[in-house]
Amino acid sequence: MKRSDLTLTNENYRLTPDVWGDNCIMIDEDLVIEKFAEGFGESIEAMEEILDDPNTKPDSVEIATDDDGNYYIILEPFRSNDGKWHNTDLYRPCQNPENAIDGAAEIYSNKWEHFDDEED
Repeated sequence: MKRSDLTLTNENYRLTPDVWGDNCIMIDEDLVIEKFAEGFGESIEAMEEILDDPNTKPDSVEIATDDDGNYYIILEPFRSNDGKWHNTDLYRPCQNPENAIDGAAEIYSNKWEHFDDEED
């Protein structure tokens, strides 16, 4: 898929931290923390500490759609201290954020996919 095949919705969210699995987007961060705290039998404060841990990689994503109405997340790139760019040109299909329950939207693919080169 080419990046030009997608239209950004101007929505920006965070992935759930790695310790919970990066198979969801946090549409409502407070609700996600509350539901995970319930599920794991932890306090909300403990779950917030996990979320705030920089090692849990709470990466941000942008939401985009294609012409068929499918939703995708695009991982936002970042530059490390050594000047190298990471997370460039990566996307995955996902659930429509408006239909998300428990504050999280499901990510459908198990791996990040690379956009095809724009130059053909």
